[in-house]
Amino acid sequence: MTFHQAEHPLLVIPGPIEVSDDVLLANASPSQSHMSKKFTETFGEAIKMLRKVLVTDRGQPFIVGGSGTLGWDMVAANLMEEGDEALVLHSGYFGQSFADCFAAYGIKATQLKAPIGQCLSREEITEALKAKKYKVVTMTHVDTSTGVLIDARTVAEVVPANPSIAANGMTAIYFPDGLLASDIIPRMLERGVVVAGGLHKDIKDKYFRIGHMGISVTDTINRHDMERVKNALKDVLQEAGYVGGTFSQNNI
Repeated sequence: MTFHQAEHPLLVIPGPIEVSDDVLLANASPSQSHMSKKFTETFGEAIKMLRKVLVTDRGQPFIVGGSGTLGWDMVAANLMEEGDEALVLHSGYFGQSFADCFAAYGIKATQLKAPIGQCLSREEITEALKAKKYKVVTMTHVDTSTGVLIDARTVAEVVPANPSIAANGMTAIYFPDGLLASDIIPRMLERGVVVAGGLHKDIKDKYFRIGHMGISVTDTINRHDMERVKNALKDVLQEAGYVGGTFSQNNI
């Protein structure tokens, strides 16, 4: 069966992301009874394949319905008790939100904050751990509100932890001086590309975000999504009157 999804603007925000035709077609399967043998087989196969994705033979993955933020509640409800201490490595909006979630469960969250757009140093994390004993240390590997990537290796060396699983990523870009979101984002949409506006409350009007995840970066044979984004952004900036700087493959 040949299936092609409807024409649509290229979605390059930090999630949801582009999905291939074969994945969409697979999702067009009829519903199954959650008590049936067929569902048990399907769910079991999904867990086996997820183990391959997570590169583990013995680990027990859990498939749950919810966005990434559901993970906050899962950690708070299953690993923590009221009154426990947690150290939150804060690199943007989602660090703050993780701390807010802990507070809702009565967990004492200490936030170790980095300046906007910067990452915490090894020394800062080490000193925080010396100051108090924490039951958990949390981090947002890539905080998509700021585009800050926390060095998981550094954190793992300071805090005993399981290896981290990284996202394909995203980029946060400041608007050039004199340009606003209204100069960039609507024009990108006119060219069939959907990007995300700023999210961090302190700088939300100063930048925008481009997600480069999933098939938009892994399928380099049939798709050229990032080239399309780069060309659209170049055209938009020129149309908006930006004359400084040049673009190369490494800018996006």
